Amino acid sequence: MVIAIIPPAAHRPQPADLLLCWHHYRASRQALTAAGALIVCIDGTPIADEEWLPPMAEPPDPGERTLSPSSR
Repeated sequence: MVIAIIPPAAHRPQPADLLLCWHHYRASRQALTAAGALIVCIDGTPIADEEWLPPMAEPPDPGERTLSPSSR
């Protein structure tokens, strides 16, 4: 989880905090950067995009087929 702190704007006089999961942060990072958002770790530590990369599971091999016990 990350917290995106969006700075005040003309139509919003106060900053806005968004709590985002990794997927939604990655999907929104260009818009967050354009808005001048500060991205912090859930514990409040500021982080750069390249510093915050959660562990990724290896994608399944599309050539592998899962066989049920009855089809083996």
